[in-house]
Amino acid sequence: QTLVQLKSAIDEKPLELVQYRFLSQWFYPVIYVLVGMKGFKNNPEWIVERLGRRIKLIEARTALTDMVQMGLLKKEGTTLRHAQGPAIATSDETRSFAIRQFHRATLQLAQQALRLPPDARDITGLTVSIKKSDLPRLKKRIQAFRKELNEMLSSDADADEVYQINFQVFPLTSKQINEGETCDLN
Repeated sequence: QTLVQLKSAIDEKPLELVQYRFLSQWFYPVIYVLVGMKGFKNNPEWIVERLGRRIKLIEARTALTDMVQMGLLKKEGTTLRHAQGPAIATSDETRSFAIRQFHRATLQLAQQALRLPPDARDITGLTVSIKKSDLPRLKKRIQAFRKELNEMLSSDADADEVYQINFQVFPLTSKQINEGETCDLN
């Protein structure tokens, strides 16, 4: 899987910066999803309001311009539309700095969402013991479930809000190497 096949006649360096911003800023995918929803207004002030004033006007403008430049959105008069279809994904094993920045930002948003009433969010966890050799199988199941959710939820033409759904699986213990020695998780 690739993020999206980018077709551009511009230099690679500016496009790389635009791609970096798309991958690292939490609000780019939100704006991209908003563009495909009923009632979307191609108005940066409206976007800032829809995002709870958590971004600046210049950020909304830049995001829209960047997505047009990347070929993700196309202008039709004063209207914006998806150019490549609604699904954008990185590979399951992407480890770029930009993606890590995005995940840090969405984890911070999840912390802020703890202030919302429980009927407006679902934040749950599960602490389990597993064999390290089962981790690849667990990751494949999570990836399959994530793709299933994306297909199911992305097809709703009447969606009226944008939600972030995160999945994490990480070790909470370090494996003992020899008596008294441990593997550093930092």
